[in-house]
Amino acid sequence: MRIIRRSFFSRPDVDPVLATYRNTVASLGLTLREPVEVPTWTIKDGSLAMNRLLESDHPPGAVIGATDALALGAVRAAKEHGLAIGSDIAITGYSETDVSSLAEPGPTTVRLPAKHLGYTAMQLLLGLMAGESVDPVTELTGTLVIRESCGIHV
Repeated sequence: MRIIRRSFFSRPDVDPVLATYRNTVASLGLTLREPVEVPTWTIKDGSLAMNRLLESDHPPGAVIGATDALALGAVRAAKEHGLAIGSDIAITGYSETDVSSLAEPGPTTVRLPAKHLGYTAMQLLLGLMAGESVDPVTELTGTLVIRESCGIHV
């Protein structure tokens, strides 16, 4: 039996992120590398994905994890390959978790406004339940948290 999981890349909320990545790479004149898909967003899968990248013909100089767990796994694998995080390779994550700041080095990440996110989601849900028309897209702003993993020593 083959289990088919829904792809990270088929999610509509990921489309703008991938488009921004592709446009930025193109505008900088860099070679586009398609993202590496992982089955789940765990530290283990981040480590496995990073191993695949580092053992490829063209290992990366920087990696962006879709979550901090993936970034933490990437940090672990890069260290196992003898790389210095922040100088040999830059690694960043997204959606800061409690353990992110405990890692050495901690991954640069984006802190999401969790309380505002929950409040906004509830307001939209209540509106839908009341039969109101709601905007299908709501943008919230995160905060960049710079740590040593991106090459900037703070």
